[in-house]
Amino acid sequence: QNIWKPINGTGILGAAPDGSLYYNCGYSGIGRSQDEGETLQIVLGYETGYDDYFNEYCFSVSPEGRIFVFEDNPFRAWFSDDNGGTWQQTSGIPLSAGDKAWNLFALNNQILVGSTEYGSVFWTTDCGTTWGVNDTSFEDNSISDILATENGDVYVGLYYYGNGLYHSTLSDMQNWEIVAFEGLGIRDMEFDPEGNVVCAGYGDGFSGFEQIPGFYALQANYISISDNGTVYTIIYNDDDDTEGLAYSLDYGEHFTEIGEKMYGVRPLPNCCIPMKWLIKGFDNHLYYIGVDQNYKSIHDADHILDYDYVPLIKEGNQRQKWNVVVIGSMNYPNDYHTEIQSIRDDITLDGVDYKIVWTKSKYGIAKAGAVREEDRRVYYRRKISQNYQDEVLLYDFNLNVGDTVTVNWMGQQLMVMEESEVEVNGTMRRQLGLGAYSIGYPPTEIDEYWIEGVGSTFGFLNSGSEGMGGAFITLLCYHENGNLIWDNEEFDDCVMNSNGAPATFAPQGAEWYFDVFNPWGTHPEYQRFYVEGDTIIQGHQCSIINHHFLDTGHEGGEFVYEEDNKVYWFNPTTNAFSTLYDFDAEAGESWYYEVGDCTHQVIVDSVGSATWNGHTYRTQWVKYNDDPAVYYSGRGKIMEGIGYEKGLFPSIEVCYGWEVFDASEIEYLRCYVNDGETLLSR
Repeated sequence: QNIWKPINGTGILGAAPDGSLYYNCGYSGIGRSQDEGETLQIVLGYETGYDDYFNEYCFSVSPEGRIFVFEDNPFRAWFSDDNGGTWQQTSGIPLSAGDKAWNLFALNNQILVGSTEYGSVFWTTDCGTTWGVNDTSFEDNSISDILATENGDVYVGLYYYGNGLYHSTLSDMQNWEIVAFEGLGIRDMEFDPEGNVVCAGYGDGFSGFEQIPGFYALQANYISISDNGTVYTIIYNDDDDTEGLAYSLDYGEHFTEIGEKMYGVRPLPNCCIPMKWLIKGFDNHLYYIGVDQNYKSIHDADHILDYDYVPLIKEGNQRQKWNVVVIGSMNYPNDYHTEIQSIRDDITLDGVDYKIVWTKSKYGIAKAGAVREEDRRVYYRRKISQNYQDEVLLYDFNLNVGDTVTVNWMGQQLMVMEESEVEVNGTMRRQLGLGAYSIGYPPTEIDEYWIEGVGSTFGFLNSGSEGMGGAFITLLCYHENGNLIWDNEEFDDCVMNSNGAPATFAPQGAEWYFDVFNPWGTHPEYQRFYVEGDTIIQGHQCSIINHHFLDTGHEGGEFVYEEDNKVYWFNPTTNAFSTLYDFDAEAGESWYYEVGDCTHQVIVDSVGSATWNGHTYRTQWVKYNDDPAVYYSGRGKIMEGIGYEKGLFPSIEVCYGWEVFDASEIEYLRCYVNDGETLLSR
């Protein structure tokens, strides 16, 4: 994933809410760029009538958008309310000669707090009309960062002497007490969206992550926290002398690297110098101060990961379908079968709302169970015979690296071994790599991945099912509303079918034979439909279905394509496609199709299954509700993957003024052949 884009200029102080970048230009003053560093204009300095040295560290923006910078001699603050167009100066602060500011935090337009190189704390509550200074509380060179809250709480982080986090209040800035993390050398501090103080640093005996009410501590040189709570840091890689961005979704306890690598070796910050190489600008973008190049994040800090949590079970009537291959004895492709797992219906069990999961395979069509999702967890009630079993956990996307979880009806225990991301449908999503416990032994390698919004790489219902029953189960692909969302690159075709699996309608080699009774009472005729070739019509890859009347030798051709278990037929009269079959439709649902200039509604009366020659097919008993110009209604059976038993094209009707010819009473499917194998015969 590409995180960064390069920007020009050195000495970046930060970014204002409008995206303007501000640079320290030494004795030249403060520079501003409004085109991501391409050009730079001095907005405060000798070119504007002031030739004093402006501080290289202190830059802050209030929540109202007022920009503050510090001038070291005389020691005073400057502020701008128009993104650096014009500036005003505050009164001077009485500090020792040669001292300069290390830190600055603007709580609002009036209240600023900061610290200096020699360990003093300064503050103002009236935008610099008056200043308070405390230069006796801390040893020299010890304050690394400073924060303040609307309630008047002030925190300073100490690095070199008196390690830990200290607290005071704006009403009593002469007295400080340690409140957290004694012994931790704090390098950087940030507030998270909940108001917790998050400290980054190092210390002897520090575990690497600690949490107490209101405070977190993690091991890092510097951090930035997005508005949605994601913690970012830069991780140095000793193996190849690179640095890379890393993120944490658990306050900094675990980090995962993302994005491209930046090359170059840099020394660690000296002592308490507040040199940050990772800045979150007030435009909410991240800025990386590189060795030879500066970078800006392409997306803002809330969207760098580019995936908010994607629910696994979709709301409403969205169609979800997982194609799974089950490989026996590892003799693929000679020993395998496919299974389709899909969500189509709602059900209430014991007062709780679920969705029904269906499975289709060579063993038939069945309700596998019911699922629901709550708080990023998916629960499953397996269906055995007529009973739904007790609820078990199928997924928990709240987990982090090192967590363990027990899933599925077998009670399989898994451990999260990796947190990473993967591209799904053109965007990045979070995924967890999990290993399975084997007879009490912790895992040593990743067995499966859970992908947000997709599920397990074993298949939706198969989390924690590695090697179940001696077979190996793999997710081939996942569709939503007929659109391919995720595809397993290890397999050539995510819709591969095995002998006996539900057939795709009109594959090459398919043949249908019908008995056709003449409506005028003469001898029966015979009709054969067969798929021969394909073609592109209006951007769709269509199968060509030829039909041959065996008595007369008459030939004809039809064009169909299939998408999301629906079959569409090309109507030459209207020069448009019409829905021929909706194999997923349930009882009470319907669709419309056109023949000639007539439009007809097909209504599903009931749904069941039928078995012929060892093959089980989902069936729909349908009736036809015609428009006011049509008086006849037919009834018959549709078999998934095969079609209507009383004519390949249901109730093929031709309008002759007020007279309608209906084929549903005179045609009857005799047999269906797929690639030379008879799958149905009656």
